[in-house]
Amino acid sequence: VGISTGVGIGPLIGFAEEALSDQDYPARIDLFVAFRNHDDICCRDVLDDLSTKFANRFSWTPILSSEQGHISTPENLKLVSMNGAKTPGATHYHLIGNGSMVNEWTAGLSEADVPDERVTIEMYFNHKETPRPE
Repeated sequence: VGISTGVGIGPLIGFAEEALSDQDYPARIDLFVAFRNHDDICCRDVLDDLSTKFANRFSWTPILSSEQGHISTPENLKLVSMNGAKTPGATHYHLIGNGSMVNEWTAGLSEADVPDERVTIEMYFNHKETPRPE
Protein backbone atom coordinates (compact mmCIF):
# COMPACT_ATOMS: atom_id res chain seq x y z
CA VAL A 1 0.00 0.00 0.00
CA GLY A 2 1.44 3.35 -1.02
CA ILE A 3 0.29 6.51 0.73
CA SER A 4 1.43 9.93 -0.45
CA THR A 5 0.73 13.61 -0.45
CA GLY A 6 0.86 15.56 -3.72
CA VAL A 7 3.98 15.05 -5.78
CA GLY A 8 4.92 12.06 -3.62
CA ILE A 9 2.89 10.12 -6.16
CA GLY A 10 5.83 10.31 -8.61
CA PRO A 11 8.04 7.72 -6.90
CA LEU A 12 5.02 5.50 -6.27
CA ILE A 13 4.14 5.53 -9.98
CA GLY A 14 7.70 4.56 -10.88
CA PHE A 15 7.61 1.71 -8.39
CA ALA A 16 4.19 0.52 -9.61
CA GLU A 17 5.22 0.57 -13.28
CA GLU A 18 8.36 -1.43 -12.56
CA ALA A 19 6.68 -3.95 -10.27
CA LEU A 20 3.66 -4.47 -12.51
CA SER A 21 5.87 -5.10 -15.55
CA ASP A 22 7.20 -8.16 -13.68
CA GLN A 23 4.61 -10.93 -14.01
CA ASP A 24 6.21 -12.67 -11.03
CA TYR A 25 5.74 -9.71 -8.66
CA PRO A 26 3.44 -11.33 -6.09
CA ALA A 27 1.69 -8.40 -4.43
CA ARG A 28 -1.23 -6.19 -5.30
CA ILE A 29 -0.42 -2.46 -5.34
CA ASP A 30 -2.94 0.02 -3.96
CA LEU A 31 -2.12 3.74 -3.85
CA PHE A 32 -3.87 6.41 -1.79
CA VAL A 33 -2.90 9.94 -2.74
CA ALA A 34 -3.83 13.18 -1.00
CA PHE A 35 -4.44 16.34 -3.01
CA ARG A 36 -6.02 19.63 -1.92
CA ASN A 37 -8.70 19.64 -4.63
CA HIS A 38 -9.59 18.20 -8.05
CA ASP A 39 -7.39 20.72 -9.88
CA ASP A 40 -4.32 19.49 -8.00
CA ILE A 41 -4.66 15.85 -9.09
CA CYS A 42 -1.66 15.01 -11.21
CA CYS A 43 -0.83 11.95 -13.30
CA ARG A 44 -4.47 10.88 -13.48
CA ASP A 45 -4.07 9.51 -17.03
CA VAL A 46 -1.07 7.37 -16.05
CA LEU A 47 -2.79 6.08 -12.91
CA ASP A 48 -6.05 5.35 -14.74
CA ASP A 49 -4.12 3.51 -17.48
CA LEU A 50 -2.37 1.35 -14.87
CA SER A 51 -5.75 0.65 -13.23
CA THR A 52 -7.19 -0.49 -16.55
CA LYS A 53 -4.20 -2.50 -17.71
CA PHE A 54 -3.63 -4.20 -14.34
CA ALA A 55 -7.17 -4.22 -12.91
CA ASN A 56 -6.53 -7.26 -10.71
CA ARG A 57 -3.17 -6.00 -9.43
CA PHE A 58 -3.40 -2.21 -9.13
CA SER A 59 -5.73 0.51 -7.87
CA TRP A 60 -5.43 4.14 -6.88
CA THR A 61 -7.67 6.38 -4.82
CA PRO A 62 -7.38 10.18 -4.68
CA ILE A 63 -8.25 11.74 -1.33
CA LEU A 64 -9.17 15.42 -1.55
CA SER A 65 -8.39 17.29 1.64
CA SER A 66 -10.77 20.10 0.69
CA GLU A 67 -13.64 17.57 0.70
CA GLN A 68 -12.51 14.56 2.74
CA GLY A 69 -10.07 16.13 5.20
CA HIS A 70 -6.43 15.20 5.58
CA ILE A 71 -5.39 11.72 4.50
CA SER A 72 -4.76 10.88 8.16
CA THR A 73 -8.32 11.56 9.38
CA PRO A 74 -9.98 8.58 11.10
CA GLU A 75 -12.29 8.05 8.09
CA ASN A 76 -9.40 7.97 5.61
CA LEU A 77 -7.31 5.80 7.94
CA LYS A 78 -10.19 3.33 7.96
CA LEU A 79 -10.42 3.38 4.15
CA VAL A 80 -6.74 2.53 3.79
CA SER A 81 -6.64 0.01 6.63
CA MET A 82 -9.62 -1.89 5.20
CA ASN A 83 -7.62 -2.20 2.02
CA GLY A 84 -4.54 -3.48 3.85
CA ALA A 85 -6.70 -6.02 5.67
CA LYS A 86 -6.99 -7.95 2.41
CA THR A 87 -3.56 -9.39 3.15
CA PRO A 88 -3.19 -9.22 6.94
CA GLY A 89 0.34 -9.66 8.16
CA ALA A 90 1.74 -9.31 4.65
CA THR A 91 0.86 -5.72 3.78
CA HIS A 92 3.77 -3.32 3.38
CA TYR A 93 3.10 0.41 3.73
CA HIS A 94 5.26 2.99 1.95
CA LEU A 95 4.62 6.57 3.10
CA ILE A 96 5.79 9.50 0.95
CA GLY A 97 5.16 13.17 1.63
CA ASN A 98 5.24 15.88 4.22
CA GLY A 99 6.36 15.18 7.77
CA SER A 100 2.95 15.67 9.29
CA MET A 101 1.34 12.92 7.21
CA VAL A 102 4.30 10.56 7.44
CA ASN A 103 4.60 10.91 11.22
CA GLU A 104 0.85 10.54 11.76
CA TRP A 105 0.69 7.41 9.63
CA THR A 106 3.81 5.93 11.20
CA ALA A 107 2.29 6.42 14.65
CA GLY A 108 -1.10 5.07 13.57
CA LEU A 109 0.37 1.97 11.95
CA SER A 110 2.44 1.34 15.08
CA GLU A 111 -0.70 1.61 17.23
CA ALA A 112 -2.36 -0.90 14.88
CA ASP A 113 0.54 -3.32 15.58
CA VAL A 114 1.94 -3.14 12.06
CA PRO A 115 5.57 -4.28 12.46
CA ASP A 116 8.20 -1.58 11.84
CA GLU A 117 9.75 -3.66 9.05
CA ARG A 118 6.44 -3.37 7.14
CA VAL A 119 6.63 0.44 7.02
CA THR A 120 9.05 2.52 4.95
CA ILE A 121 9.06 6.29 4.56
CA GLU A 122 10.20 9.18 2.37
CA MET A 123 9.68 12.54 4.06
CA TYR A 124 9.99 15.79 2.08
CA PHE A 125 9.66 18.51 4.73
CA ASN A 126 8.32 19.16 8.26
CA HIS A 127 10.57 16.38 9.53
CA LYS A 128 10.01 17.36 13.17
CA GLU A 129 6.23 17.62 12.91
CA THR A 130 4.45 15.59 15.59
CA PRO A 131 1.24 13.65 15.00
CA ARG A 132 -1.96 15.54 15.79
CA PRO A 133 -3.96 13.98 18.63
CA GLU A 134 -7.23 12.50 17.34
